Amino acid sequence: MSTANTVRKFGTAPVFFTAISTILGAVMFLRFGFAVGQVGMAGTILIVLIGHAVTIPTAMAIAEIATNQKVEGGGEYYIISRSFGLVIGSSIGIALYFSQAISVAFYIIAFSEAFSSFFDYLIQNYHLHPMVEWLLDRKQTVSIPALFALTAIVLTKGADLGVKTLYVVVATLFVSLVAFFIGKTDYSQENGLDLFANISDYHQPPQRALDTAALSLQDTLEDDYPNPNVPRLNPAGPSRPAPPPVEVFSFFTVFAIIFPAFTGMTAGVGLSGDLRNPSRSIPMGTLAGTICGMVVYLFITYKLAVSASPADLADTSRLVMAEIAWQGWWLIPVGLAAATISSAIGSILVAPRTLQAIARDRLLPSRGINYWLSRGRGKNDEPFNATVITVVLAFVFIMMGELDAVAKIISMFFMVTYGSLCLISFLQHFAADPSYRPTFRSRWFISLFGAIACFGLMFFMNPGYAFFALALMVVFYLLVSRYNPEKKNLAVIFQGVIFQISRQLQVFLQKTEKEQTASWRP
Repeated sequence: MSTANTVRKFGTAPVFFTAISTILGAVMFLRFGFAVGQVGMAGTILIVLIGHAVTIPTAMAIAEIATNQKVEGGGEYYIISRSFGLVIGSSIGIALYFSQAISVAFYIIAFSEAFSSFFDYLIQNYHLHPMVEWLLDRKQTVSIPALFALTAIVLTKGADLGVKTLYVVVATLFVSLVAFFIGKTDYSQENGLDLFANISDYHQPPQRALDTAALSLQDTLEDDYPNPNVPRLNPAGPSRPAPPPVEVFSFFTVFAIIFPAFTGMTAGVGLSGDLRNPSRSIPMGTLAGTICGMVVYLFITYKLAVSASPADLADTSRLVMAEIAWQGWWLIPVGLAAATISSAIGSILVAPRTLQAIARDRLLPSRGINYWLSRGRGKNDEPFNATVITVVLAFVFIMMGELDAVAKIISMFFMVTYGSLCLISFLQHFAADPSYRPTFRSRWFISLFGAIACFGLMFFMNPGYAFFALALMVVFYLLVSRYNPEKKNLAVIFQGVIFQISRQLQVFLQKTEKEQTASWRP
């Protein structure tokens, strides 16, 4: 069924809830305390601000572009391909699709973490069959059934039930956050706020290090040269606990781990083909989700810093938020499950629509593949076939298990996407095309800053992954160019930029001729 016959029935709310549920996802529960413990409250606030120095310009760029042109299915891919041209846009779009599809696996594996404490309790307190213990120790025991259940929901009911489910999980997420903020700990009552306290301060405090060294020296002297007049320390007496062996990470390493927490603000853009008024819903929902997420993360940073020591926060084997929250032993795991499954729902709704839009532009190598992936089902044009491919890809990465390295590559692809969106906004301002008249206007310097920040932070986070992501996109570009030579045209945006550069050079030369008449040329 073509997009012209699609029934569009969603407003702004699904865009906002899809964005906020993806922003407040797995990283918030599993790694945000780790960030506060590693770099302190001040450092984590700086991470939040730097991260949103990327996401806010991107959200503004999306709002600007979406109010200038009609946004069809495909969301970010549609915007990029209609601005940069189909060949360049599709190379970025394919990378974007892979990052969205792999994100489904990432969120579902994180969903399985919500059951880890319960499974550990069963293993430690009950004599289970070795095979049962082996199954409970594997993330796939939960993640694979969760993937199939989520797939059944999306394939049978489509985006409608997916959005309704989204409301339920967002409500659950809200309750768990309220429980977290009203929770109290002994640490918060006995200690004041220290903006710069981090794990390096607790790893080996100076006085403890001095005492430990003194005791070690005393033991050595007493062993080698026993003195009957000096009483030995009672080995059975109380001793100082050794500091926990927690590894200390650099600021940008922590930033690379935390940054995926901020990358969900464009998730709602992928629903553009199902919206009644995309030019209104996308700007409002995206900007509201981005700003709301930033405010929540700032409050979470403060609450974590005043509620637990950096050593406890930096320990990734503990779900510290559950220890802080009121009734956290069950509300926080439920919130974690809700956050991760809602993020997975957002990704599994968006990724197939991106692939479907690429196929409808007939940019994949085979005509049959383009036709099969572009087909939709039902009155809402649900991308059934593209969803099947997305689920298969997610299943492969779930079977691989650990996704830390893959998650960093996902961050790189999102950085490229966000940088491209900011660059489009800047180039549109520079080109000064009279047909570019968005109802929401960003500023050229904000878009330029966002683009530079995106591409620069890629190399600060991980130069190897940054080069790999860019090289992979070059490969995508070469493949698409080879199979679609007729679509290699210069996009209108580049024509406008070249025109403005030529115009400025002409003005410069004319002024130079007036000032230097001796250098006249026939």
